[in-house]
Amino acid sequence: MATNRNHNHPPKWAIKLLEWYCREDLLEDLLGDLYEYYARNLERGQRLANFIFIIDVLKFFRSYTFKKLKNKSKMNSYMLFKNYFKTSIRSLARNRLFSFINIIGLAISMSVGLLVITLIVEVQLFDNFHKNGDHIYRVVNTRVRATGEVMNMASTSYFLSEKLDEYNYYQSKTTLYKGFGGDADADGKKLVLSGIWASKDFFKVFSFPMVEGDPSSALAEPNSLVLTETSAKKIYGDTPAMGKILRVNEVEYLIKGIMKDPPINSHIKFESLASIGTLINLSRDDPDWAKSTTMWRTYIYLTVATDSAYHQMTQTLNQICETENKLIAPEKITAALQPLADIFTGAPLGNQLGPTVPTAATLIFAILPLIILLTACFNYTNLSIARSLRRSTEVGIRRVIGATRGNIFAQFVVESVILALMALVVAIILFIPLREQFLVMLDGDGVSLPINGLLILWFVGFAIFAGILASLIPATTLSKFQAVTVLRSKASVKIFAGMTLRKVLLVAQFSISTLLILMTIILNKQYHHAMNYDLGFSTAQILNVELQGNNHRVMKSALAQVADVKSISKCHSIVHGHRMTIVDGKYKNPGDSAQIHINFVDENYLTNHKFNLIAGENFKSRPDSAQEQYTIVNQKLLERFEIGGELEALGEKIELDGHWLSIIGVVEDFNHSMLNSPIEPYAFRYNPFEYEYLNLLVETNDYIATIDKLEAEWSKVDELHPFTASYYDEHIENTYVMFEMLIKIVGFLALLAISIAAMGLFGMSVYAVETKIKEISIRKVMGASSFKLVYLLSRSYVWLLVISSLIAAPFTYFLTNEIILTEFVYFSPMSIWDVLGGLLVVFSIGLVMIGFQTYRAAQMNPADTLRNE
Repeated sequence: MATNRNHNHPPKWAIKLLEWYCREDLLEDLLGDLYEYYARNLERGQRLANFIFIIDVLKFFRSYTFKKLKNKSKMNSYMLFKNYFKTSIRSLARNRLFSFINIIGLAISMSVGLLVITLIVEVQLFDNFHKNGDHIYRVVNTRVRATGEVMNMASTSYFLSEKLDEYNYYQSKTTLYKGFGGDADADGKKLVLSGIWASKDFFKVFSFPMVEGDPSSALAEPNSLVLTETSAKKIYGDTPAMGKILRVNEVEYLIKGIMKDPPINSHIKFESLASIGTLINLSRDDPDWAKSTTMWRTYIYLTVATDSAYHQMTQTLNQICETENKLIAPEKITAALQPLADIFTGAPLGNQLGPTVPTAATLIFAILPLIILLTACFNYTNLSIARSLRRSTEVGIRRVIGATRGNIFAQFVVESVILALMALVVAIILFIPLREQFLVMLDGDGVSLPINGLLILWFVGFAIFAGILASLIPATTLSKFQAVTVLRSKASVKIFAGMTLRKVLLVAQFSISTLLILMTIILNKQYHHAMNYDLGFSTAQILNVELQGNNHRVMKSALAQVADVKSISKCHSIVHGHRMTIVDGKYKNPGDSAQIHINFVDENYLTNHKFNLIAGENFKSRPDSAQEQYTIVNQKLLERFEIGGELEALGEKIELDGHWLSIIGVVEDFNHSMLNSPIEPYAFRYNPFEYEYLNLLVETNDYIATIDKLEAEWSKVDELHPFTASYYDEHIENTYVMFEMLIKIVGFLALLAISIAAMGLFGMSVYAVETKIKEISIRKVMGASSFKLVYLLSRSYVWLLVISSLIAAPFTYFLTNEIILTEFVYFSPMSIWDVLGGLLVVFSIGLVMIGFQTYRAAQMNPADTLRNE
């Protein structure tokens, strides 16, 4: 989990751009000035310095700085470009079908590209508002257990924070501890407040603007509190909040600051900041909270000014970890510095403060739309080469009057770029609703996708790139034509094995489309498999209600008044979700520890959820004050510690998080997590102080009416907190929300790819019919039936669909079995019917596109056609 420090130098591509266009007698002086300005701007941050450097390079793109071009052609460059522009517009106007297919195809693919550009630009701007952003680092941890299990985490321990206080290699340090918040009481007004514990130098490290109060002292004293503007208004309205006392969970805090809300592009989100000195006072009786192995809630941020200080800090972290590892052997802990810029888009780490986007996900999200763009470019290439017979004479005449190969190449590039810019207008129209739907799908999770002037420049640049990309093959192919050859005969571009370039690209188009369609079918199959999988316990009609700090006995009694509620159980966490409680477990060997998933439940939980108790007995109701004595475990736990059979395990004692408990029961293994995770050791415990949910077994035909009744009973007990509940099946669906989002994205891209390929196939069939119109008429006169003509015109395209299927199907099989399904422990295997279903979709669309045009051609009156010829 090594991290790299950024090197301070301007972007290389900007330097190369300047060297490419700038006159040699000006280049050295300009570069010197730009380097000097860059060094000065580095004091304001490397990102800003890079941005200013790029703008300066573009600003010097003036006529007096251009190199003198050596052009063998006698034509004036300006007149030449003007001619390219005019002929391109005329060509596009004359070939309306060609223009329409390409504009729509490019627009569809570019709209997705614009969405990706918008997302990537915003992602790269995350946390860029901090003044010393290039010098801020987060301390991240790797914990290696005795079993070899590796946990890479964004969090660390408060122990490490205290140790770092002994060194001075950093300019400033702040320690955050998540979990502050609860019921707040402001002079009788009660509401819920959330936030983070933070140390005094929080505002030295980060540049969150303070509206009121002194940032240097706002968090210096225990029981100090800083509110955001939104939370201050929520609590006090228009009344000034500074200096007031706010009670949170029965602890009094003095409000010593009001700050601006964290911007949406901050990876740290909070409503309030409480001084960490308060937490230290509240945790004095807990001996474990500041241990080196208690590394689940603490986050350390440092500002490191120089490279030497960075290396010294790295060595210091290594020394501290080496010393501590001697005490916790055979486990091992390492620590490293992670740049602030790498937090939101860096390597995936566990226990993040907020949502992140791994680099791999960003790359995949960028590559998929590029593939769709390629399919649209293939359309342009295919149709351009199909029209080459018409345009070969034009090329020949241009070559005769003196046009070079470069002039011909430039003409077709300009034509393609103009078409791409036209497509950009349509793409932006499509992009607007697409952006809105994407934001709805993300549910406002950290991004807003703003549109600004800089983004429009990126859009234009992307359109020019798309135009150049689409034109490369046609421009290269047509510019090769020699005047004598093209004026004497019509040539065909060939590629290997007698297959034309057009056919190769058409096969590539439909192979990509078929692959995406098959992937959508297979991913959707896995999703439905997960939704209907037998987890080993019942979730039917279970409504999970958050207690939100209420007494579990009182709330159970209240909700039991609703007749539709047949039984109620209690638990600490919802099985089969993202939130899990994991503790260290031991059996007889003190040196052999394992991670054990636990859940605190009552005596009704196993019955309510229909767990299969295969040995022993269930928990019995006990007073809340009774000491915890027993546990019920799954078969995997017995297997992990080699305890023996289910009956042999009864009465054996295991240690869970420092508590020795007797096994009184064994349940059959069940899936406690998503299907991409194996079944692991699990233990149920009985501790009424840990209950956070009520599990209601509801039998009703009117779920909305039942929820209304439950809300009414809830409000009689708790008027402060809203009634928060969800059915178990909804909870399971929410655990797969990212997987569902992936299916929607791949499915949407598959729809775009097949639509673009279908339009291209339609255009190709139109040009094929036009070039063979005389042959069709003669065959018709000679007695050929419409069916025979359709067959003759269509068979080559049908074979191309067959070839694309033979390419896509094995590749999909490999991708599914070797990459996708390996991410699942429990999955539904790919079947021949999945493949046949996808191929049927592709063939149906392809045959409709081919058949429509070929049947229309076969029905034409040959007399009219031959008269025109």
